[in-house]
Amino acid sequence: MGWYRRAFDIPSSDAGRRIWVEVDGAFRDVLVFVNGCFIGRNDNGYAPFHFDLTDFLAYGAKNYLVVRVDASFGDGWFYEGAGIDRHVWLTKTDAVYLGQWDSVVRSAMAGGSATLTLSTIVANEGKQPANAKVSWKILDAKGATVATPESPAQSIRVAGSASYTSTATLRNPALWSVDEPSLYSAIVTVESDSQVRDAERITFGIRTALFDSEKGFFLNGRPLKIQGAFNHQDHAGVGAALPDRLQSFRLGVLREMGCNAVRTSHNMPTPEWVDACDRMGVMMMCETRQMSSSPEGLARFNARRSERREQLSAGRCLRRSAVRRPAASVPDPTRAPASSAACDSRPAEPHTCPGNKPAFSLPCRWSPQLSRAAPLQMPCAESSPGSAGGTMARWGHPHPPRGYGAGHYHPAAEVRLLPSYMGCRTAMTRPVVIPVRIVTSAPTPPCNNIL
Repeated sequence: MGWYRRAFDIPSSDAGRRIWVEVDGAFRDVLVFVNGCFIGRNDNGYAPFHFDLTDFLAYGAKNYLVVRVDASFGDGWFYEGAGIDRHVWLTKTDAVYLGQWDSVVRSAMAGGSATLTLSTIVANEGKQPANAKVSWKILDAKGATVATPESPAQSIRVAGSASYTSTATLRNPALWSVDEPSLYSAIVTVESDSQVRDAERITFGIRTALFDSEKGFFLNGRPLKIQGAFNHQDHAGVGAALPDRLQSFRLGVLREMGCNAVRTSHNMPTPEWVDACDRMGVMMMCETRQMSSSPEGLARFNARRSERREQLSAGRCLRRSAVRRPAASVPDPTRAPASSAACDSRPAEPHTCPGNKPAFSLPCRWSPQLSRAAPLQMPCAESSPGSAGGTMARWGHPHPPRGYGAGHYHPAAEVRLLPSYMGCRTAMTRPVVIPVRIVTSAPTPPCNNIL
């Protein structure tokens, strides 16, 4: 079991925005607390998840995020690591914003042209109805604008949402293939009251794929032999938490071997692995877990479900030592330990919830210092064509103890890494911007005393 604690400031100017914590993946059973309030849980070790923190934050003050990750349920038949092993983001949006993962581009080829079907969902968490419209800007691989479809304005009620669709036609498009992975981008923009409220950038390719029972597989109308491999999340000598650049390196090795496809074993892949496949011309089959309806598969499912119920009844997933206490002042978790071998071993302290609500109080079993880079205003030097700079911050983790935390160990290796980030995406630039990640302070020594 691992505990993560992070102190961060929310300026008063963020009042009225929606603020989310987004986790690309953490292994495995996750409990999230903000300012002592229990926010939510996620039990999947690989699927991304997010929680809205807006109503639990203190504006113009310091806030505390605590994440508990419990991997004691055990690994699969392969090494799965433990703790936060993918990126964590603090995302800020306007009250009128694009829904997460709701912007979609579908392409259909007909003759020498491609028809794009565009769709998205806009939510309104403001205090009054909003009249919003959506526009798309389609860019080719060189960053040139090739289409600008729009969807008419709609009235969105408070705490409601609306779906928007449009189409665009591209003549003689550059097709995505394993030899020439041409990619297009769509910048989706929401406007209300003549102001841009939110925007995001999504990347897509145009291609046709066909399986024929007699002739095999065809990509863009041409026969293609699928030559692939399955890849687990971990890497030898590194562990389960990989730096982004290692994803491209691994694919480069596979490409040199003649691979043109991969299967993600046995879970949802990290977003950086998917992006690298798109850029490097590698087809992908996303595997979740074993979901066989065979007698063997159902027997395994029922056995795991019974084991899980026993754990829940025993209180292993949420310790009964987590008690409700009256609200009190928020303790300062930012003080440094007395030595590199000392943990913050203070007893459980009550925390404050907004509105003076009672809060969960949990002992801080592990709260090492986290190195932090101040938010920087910078151009996005590593971004793709057409993207803009924004306020981004990397929150790097120190070397965690063995088996817990962001930097994991391969069983036969002693390589420590800092692969997990907590960044800050501001409104108008969130997912549009590819962050430039910079560490301005060295990580603190490891904490060797896990309670």
